[in-house]
Amino acid sequence: MSGRVLSGGEPVEGAILLATNGQGQVVGTGMTDDTGVYAIDGISAGEVTLTVERDGYAGSERRIPVTTTDFRLTQDFVLETLTALGGEPDLPAAFALEQNYPNPFNPSTLIRYQLPEGSDVQLVVFDMLGREVSTLVNERKEAGVYDVRFDASGLASGLYFYRLKAGAFVQTRKLLLLH
Repeated sequence: MSGRVLSGGEPVEGAILLATNGQGQVVGTGMTDDTGVYAIDGISAGEVTLTVERDGYAGSERRIPVTTTDFRLTQDFVLETLTALGGEPDLPAAFALEQNYPNPFNPSTLIRYQLPEGSDVQLVVFDMLGREVSTLVNERKEAGVYDVRFDASGLASGLYFYRLKAGAFVQTRKLLLLH
């Protein structure tokens, strides 16, 4: 199963898709890339409920009958922003650097961080020896939740670290690249 997730005609990156069977068991997961495209493999025949969620957007859910003849099933979604629905976007209460998803990854992963106030932000990736391999963000950002795609094409498999500096806040996390 594959498709796109859009909002206002624009791709929604980092939307999480969850496929469950009639018993509520998870039978597949996916996440949209920077073009809003997702793919979920290995879904068996039967009725599947596909749920799409992303911070700042109203979630969507759809029941989909899957037959044994469906070699490639396409389902597109359109999400409405919470502000379009009359809701106020929630500003984060604290600085945070989330674990990248997926992890381990190949060749790209999504890193999410949040800022409760405007700050000068640096998001940098380091190798095991502490050498900087990529600067993902180096600019002033307003309060909010941000997603950054890290493409590790050309880097060797192994353990890396990513560090967020925002004002006085500093946090480091690990990520694992597997080719």
